[in-house]
Amino acid sequence: MDRHLFLVVVLFAVFEIHCQAPTAAAGGLELGVTYSFHYNTTVLLSELRPRAAGRDVRDVGYQILAEAQCAVIWQHPADHRQQLLRITVSSPQLLVRSRRAPQPDGFVAHSSRLDDIPPVEVLLLTAEGAAKQLYAPEGRAEEEVGLARGLLGLITVREEGKYRETDASGECDVTYVSEGAQRVLKTKERCSEAAPIYTAGHPVLDVSVTSERVTRYSLSAGQLETVTSEERHGVTPAVSARDGYGTTVTALQTLQLSGRTRSAPAVSAVSAQEALRRLTDSAALGWTPRETRLWSRAAPADGARHCDRDAACPELSDLVSRLRTGLTEPVLSTLPAATGAVTLVPALRAATETQVLEVLRDKRNADIRLSLLDLCGAAHTLPVHSAVKKALGWPPRSGDDIALYERYLVALSTGGHPDSPLVRALLSESRQKLPSPELHETVLLTAAALASSLCTQTGGTAEQLCTEFAVELLTQVESCGVGDDSADCCLPSLRALGNLRTESSAAPLLKLALSGDTLAECRAEALRALSALPVEVTGPLRPDLEALFGQPERYDVTSRLLSADLLLRSPRPSDAGLLLSRLEDRSAAEESSYLLQRLRAAAARHEPLRRALGQLLSDSRLANYDILAQGALSAALERELWSAGGAAAGFTSLLEAGRSRALRRSEFTARLEADGRRLDMLQFSVQAAGLSSLIGSPDPDDAADARARLQLGLLGRQLRPRRLFGSQTELMGLLWSGAGSETTSALRGTVLLQDHDQAVPLQNGLTAHLTVLAATSFDLAGRVEVSLWNRAAQAEMNNRAAVVLRALSTVHTPFVRARIESTQALEASMAADTDMQFSDGPKTCARIGHRPLVLREVVRKQERVPGSRHRLRRVRRRSRSSGGATFNLNQRNADTCRAMFG
Repeated sequence: MDRHLFLVVVLFAVFEIHCQAPTAAAGGLELGVTYSFHYNTTVLLSELRPRAAGRDVRDVGYQILAEAQCAVIWQHPADHRQQLLRITVSSPQLLVRSRRAPQPDGFVAHSSRLDDIPPVEVLLLTAEGAAKQLYAPEGRAEEEVGLARGLLGLITVREEGKYRETDASGECDVTYVSEGAQRVLKTKERCSEAAPIYTAGHPVLDVSVTSERVTRYSLSAGQLETVTSEERHGVTPAVSARDGYGTTVTALQTLQLSGRTRSAPAVSAVSAQEALRRLTDSAALGWTPRETRLWSRAAPADGARHCDRDAACPELSDLVSRLRTGLTEPVLSTLPAATGAVTLVPALRAATETQVLEVLRDKRNADIRLSLLDLCGAAHTLPVHSAVKKALGWPPRSGDDIALYERYLVALSTGGHPDSPLVRALLSESRQKLPSPELHETVLLTAAALASSLCTQTGGTAEQLCTEFAVELLTQVESCGVGDDSADCCLPSLRALGNLRTESSAAPLLKLALSGDTLAECRAEALRALSALPVEVTGPLRPDLEALFGQPERYDVTSRLLSADLLLRSPRPSDAGLLLSRLEDRSAAEESSYLLQRLRAAAARHEPLRRALGQLLSDSRLANYDILAQGALSAALERELWSAGGAAAGFTSLLEAGRSRALRRSEFTARLEADGRRLDMLQFSVQAAGLSSLIGSPDPDDAADARARLQLGLLGRQLRPRRLFGSQTELMGLLWSGAGSETTSALRGTVLLQDHDQAVPLQNGLTAHLTVLAATSFDLAGRVEVSLWNRAAQAEMNNRAAVVLRALSTVHTPFVRARIESTQALEASMAADTDMQFSDGPKTCARIGHRPLVLREVVRKQERVPGSRHRLRRVRRRSRSSGGATFNLNQRNADTCRAMFG
């Protein structure tokens, strides 16, 4: 090589080395040098501050001051980026929030157990300028080691670039950016923490935890001078009744260089392991190193998260006694019942099987046994499940009342993150023969719902479990045979497939729906199971669904309307012409009226469909009174009750009538939407057949005999239907006996809506625990009164519910505790009344409305020092109300109500 060219290359290399961002080994920390620092870390807990927040939003928290030393005692002979650091934290001092602080919301020193902690020493092995392994003394408390652990992310800095690093925050994606000759910015993202994250199974009920971690380094002549770090963790439920609802945990750190000395003894060794061995043999440390995690311990021992109180953790039986008044049946669907749930469920999860069994068998709890079964189902753990089985006696014997079993299984089916052993136990029980077919179906539906939650949460081997279960259910459907006179064989398995929601079942379900040999009821149930799958799965099935809808001579009306609903989940402009192809056919007036209203509801959300529908209805051949005034009873109503922060709640009311205006399907769904996803919170549907013969003009496609059932859904899970009557004779017997004239609950209980539990290791070595728990207590009740003499009927449906959401964030240590708890509470009631008169032609008036709503929110912030009298409490209360409303279903219904009642 030309010597001039060689000289240029050497000079360029030297220039590049001196101009690149400084590293920990290259001028950062030198072998044999002890660096002294002033260390400061602050923890703050506050509300999630909206942009318009004023100065009245105050927080609680604490501050720890300490002296820190970092000595490089070993360095690899060939690679100076491999070092063994001796970190010492001494003289820790606690400062707390106080009204006597020198400035508003400032800190003052306070005595604590932290004063008695001797200096904490650890060894840190670094490689390539990043932490690799931590060593601590034997027998040193985890909380004390955490004081030194908080320095790991502050004393190491690397060249510009992106890395995967591990420190007290866990394993994170780290980016270093040079902000000048002596300034470096480090950001962390996507940290894999030590603890699993438990959250609700449906995205609409998810909890958003946003994290920001930023560290800034200031250097002088390549040496660390000042390091500042700030991290924020915001907790926000995806569904919040108030925009900006949530809490924030903030952790700040400052490291300031105070001096340098060359007093650190250096160890000569060719490897880190040899250096550790020499240090131990020479007793230079005075303690024996043991490996420990770079991140802090994630969760408290013994599952005692629910004992986050000032007093000692109460026994489960004592806690039940304390909350007894909120667990009785008369207070169901009120705030005390929902409040008791968010308090007791964590305690049940931490309890042993023996403790739960003792509470369930206690005779003093006989009057609250149903509510206890609700909460045991919400806990969804194997020890609780085993205790319930022993308390109720499993398997049940012939003739046993299945009400207690079903109350427990309904609550259990809504579990967001069930244990894998519990799911396998339910699957095993679903294969057992039970004396009650109704109870067997409930077990089957519960097993499918829990399996779906498990597969959604964990994936992997659990997905294989769900796939195998889906194959088992499909095999059961195929074994029912063609042309079976009864649908009892296929319907339970099809409903279970709707709860299981496996993508692999989409093609077999569609094949079953398209088969001309499938019973109408089984075809409709297969389509409902398809509607439980994500739009991404059902979207590719559009050509077959269009073919099903377009053949009225082959498929029944109910199945065709269900296929139309599936098409409108992801509408296209062409749907307007397809679904209204029979608008001019007067014999299809009920069908066309239903579809027109469904199209208008979908068009309100989809601009291309709205334009296509407007263009279609602008044609004078259709846009006239003779065509659009169908004179039909079938209706589809969608209304929004409230919206906030990207989430909305509303309801859908559907009424499908036959050609003779006899009822075929009446459905009500309370829905929740967020981020483009929808969850059916509560659904009840009356599905009837054969009623046209009762009004003297039987439909040609109607069943020969009258029958009806009540189908229920809760939190997207289908429950076992309730049989109303199976023949005209049975129906007339119910009418003459007056059955149903008394208010009767179709579905009641208490279940969890949101269930989130997460431990976040903070960069300062502490751990933040984030918990969100929301429960609803509800009662779906109704009555029917029929007067054969006056030829009139009245049906009343009253839905009552109470919701309590509690978000708790804590950063606790043995020497100081801080917490923020935010609670939202809401009671709601919706009534649906239907009046029918047949004395002068059939007339029906339906009225749906809700009472005024009041949302109450209480935020409690607290800090305390164990062993002292210091307690700082801050409480803030808010409320917001909205008026009641009665909804206009359609113009014909309004005209009928006016004619009946004036």
